[in-house]
Amino acid sequence: MEIFKDNELSLKAKGIYFTIKYLNDKGEKVTQPILASMTSTGEKSIVTGIKELKDKGYLLIERVNINGLFVCNYKLLK
Repeated sequence: MEIFKDNELSLKAKGIYFTIKYLNDKGEKVTQPILASMTSTGEKSIVTGIKELKDKGYLLIERVNINGLFVCNYKLLK
């Protein structure tokens, strides 16, 4: 996978990427609090890792309106 060879991406961001992949593959919900609960880092650290993934083009977060409630879908791009 391309992400393994990206030396400009932190290990934190790579870990978040694969945690999102794991949850998506299992069909489970992905949220920042869920990601934080699965690691030893706090939610603030998850936010910076997610920003890094978005800035580098590895992650797209789509807001979807479902019956008046907005839900975020975490889509891995690479």
